[in-house]
Amino acid sequence: MVRKMRSISSEIRVAVVANFALAYNRKILLGAATAAAALPQVRLYHCDHFQAQAVINSRHPEFDRVLLGASEPRLQLPALFARQSIRTVDTSGEMYPPLLPRVISDDLAVGRRAAEYLLERGFSRYLFFGYKDFHWSNLRLAGYRSALAGRGHLTKVLLTADVAAWDVSAIAEKLFDSIAGSSGTPVAVFCANDSCAAMLVEACVHAGLRIPEQAAILGVDDDEMYTQLRHPNISSIQLQCRRIGYEAMQWLLADAPPAPPSTAAVRTLLIPPQTVVSRQSTDIVAVDDPLLRLAAAYIRDHLHEGVNIKLLTSALGVSRTTLETRFKRILGRLPGEEVRRQRLARACEMLSSGNMAVGDIARRVGFSSAQLFSESFRRYKKMTPLAYRESMRLDVATSP
Repeated sequence: MVRKMRSISSEIRVAVVANFALAYNRKILLGAATAAAALPQVRLYHCDHFQAQAVINSRHPEFDRVLLGASEPRLQLPALFARQSIRTVDTSGEMYPPLLPRVISDDLAVGRRAAEYLLERGFSRYLFFGYKDFHWSNLRLAGYRSALAGRGHLTKVLLTADVAAWDVSAIAEKLFDSIAGSSGTPVAVFCANDSCAAMLVEACVHAGLRIPEQAAILGVDDDEMYTQLRHPNISSIQLQCRRIGYEAMQWLLADAPPAPPSTAAVRTLLIPPQTVVSRQSTDIVAVDDPLLRLAAAYIRDHLHEGVNIKLLTSALGVSRTTLETRFKRILGRLPGEEVRRQRLARACEMLSSGNMAVGDIARRVGFSSAQLFSESFRRYKKMTPLAYRESMRLDVATSP
């Protein structure tokens, strides 16, 4: 039987090489597929990262281009593909200096977003838990540390995870030692990704530490396998993974190839993080003042009742002046601003995780009308609630 040879002019074969156990890579693949769908001559093949050498050696079929995703650092895949003549775009951000054209997450911005989110909740002690072997993890730490330092806070690196073998007992011991010196106030822990965050949850269980009362945990990737299968559920920063895949595929399919690795400055496109999905692991206002902790908890538990300053002062048995003075001095915002912050944060969760009508969401978070909710949401997010919902579901650029 004679094998029919393909026509290179009529078909473009693209290998997507990555560790598809990671939600980050699976979402990038979906974005790449969206970009490729408009061109019927493009065929995508998802290849596990351990098949990288087979992709390079393959002749049947011969791959025209490669979209490279995240893998294990020991495999050195960016370096491996940089030595080949096959056109490749890297989405992993694993190596520095970069050897290939890259479309990657803006990891410094991810770290800054984590700091902003945790600072808003009033923590005074901050930890980081990440990987020593990943450049993107170190960038997230740098962004986190820089943003905290700008507000007068220091960051302690709890430890750096060994990707090959994590020792839950050792992590728990070091975490317990850090918590023990916190004078009873919770410690904020920013984790490089959701895998690290899930490991930290297990370490807290092992050490008998309460989440978020003693350790508030924030991850990255919003990987449901980690964030929603742990108790408590884990808060996480969403990345625009589908947009990364979309833009990378646009580069691969462009008529003019990306800049070759031999150039002094390898072309890089940084994609900013999207939003923080708040869950139980950070559901706390971390201040020493017991009145403010009670106030924040009351607001959280009574959002659906349309809580306001009058109901709040009555429930807590304090004057409006006392409450406003304490809020402004310690958190830098008034009680009414905290109510609005919690309402809109809860609304963002509901918009991104279901199909509830905007009017129903408005009522659930305590707004008297859908119109008032929409106006408030537009001021907060610079877009309508429905536009926000759409952006959370399809974080893909519509043009190159």
